[in-house]
This record gives sequence, C-alpha cells and structure tokens, in this order.
Amino acid sequence: MITNCQDNVSHLKKIFSKVFSKNDPFDKMFVPSISSKILLYPTNGYHLSEKQFLALTTTMKILGEPSFYLSEIEGNPFEKINTHSIHTYQHFEVNIETSYVEYERKNIVLENALYSAQGEWGIIISHEEHAVLGGHKQFIDTFKKLYPDFINDQAKFIKTIEYWSERSKTNMRWLPEFMKYINE
Repeated sequence: MITNCQDNVSHLKKIFSKVFSKNDPFDKMFVPSISSKILLYPTNGYHLSEKQFLALTTTMKILGEPSFYLSEIEGNPFEKINTHSIHTYQHFEVNIETSYVEYERKNIVLENALYSAQGEWGIIISHEEHAVLGGHKQFIDTFKKLYPDFINDQAKFIKTIEYWSERSKTNMRWLPEFMKYINE
C-alpha cells in the first residue's frame, strides 16, 4: 500500500536530513553517519528495477522495517508549495508489502529518494537511471546478498557514462571523485 504524505512534509524533511546532506545524485549526498554505499544501474527510469525493489523490501523485512518514504527531490521539494508552479512534489509512505506493480504505477516524474522512516538508509534515483544506496553496514550487506547484480552495476554505469561523454564531448572530471565516494 502506498499512502500520500503531502500533509506531513515538515516531518519528511527532518527524516530526509538524517540520511542526506543534499539531493544531488552525482555528488556526496549522504550525511557522514551513512557508512556504506553502492551504486545501482540501471534503474527502471525514475523507479528501481523489480530486482532492486524486491531486494530492498526483503532487506527491510529481514531488519524489521515496515515502510519507507518516497519523495521527489529535484529543486526544493520540502519547501512550501509554490501555487504558481506547474508541478507539485509528491511524497509517499510505501509499505513493504507493496507490490512492484503498484510501486511502478506511481507517476514519478523527477529524481527521487526512497529513505528509511527511521533515517538509517536511503536511495537517490537520478534521471541518468542510476541510483545510489547508502546505509549502515548490516543493511548494505544484507541488500548485497539479495541483489548480487550490484557487482556488475558499477561497471555498466561507468561504461555507459564514458560512452555518452565521448559522443557528446562532455566533461568527465566529476566521475573519478564520485566513484571514490561510492567505494570508500
């Protein structure tokens, strides 16, 4: 079950701030207490893939977490809603019994974050179809066992970024520092 949390944005902002220092999926996004990180690639657009989602919800079941939050995060998602804006940021609580089909049907159109209701882990999903998962060691180790594809995801991400950078002649100076951050 997915529940709308539009009326609880100030609470969500506090929880989000326990996990993330910023909402940029290409930079150092986690607070220092988030000790372990992995890169997931590719996602299913602005949603996790089914394998990634099932690994997440199963990890949560194992560790006793009943739900997580999902927030669109581009721009200033936790500020007072601008009545002149075309888009209203979406914020939800997602129960771990939610099916992948129900999750995937949510019309998420911006970069977004999935994060622990306890502020212990989080994922940012980018427009480039990569996600960064960060959390405490036990959470990440459990997730890795359930999603062994993480081993190849990082290499696929780098290869894709380099391919498109070569063709578009874009600056890649950010990539080594970003990958160092993910792997530290």
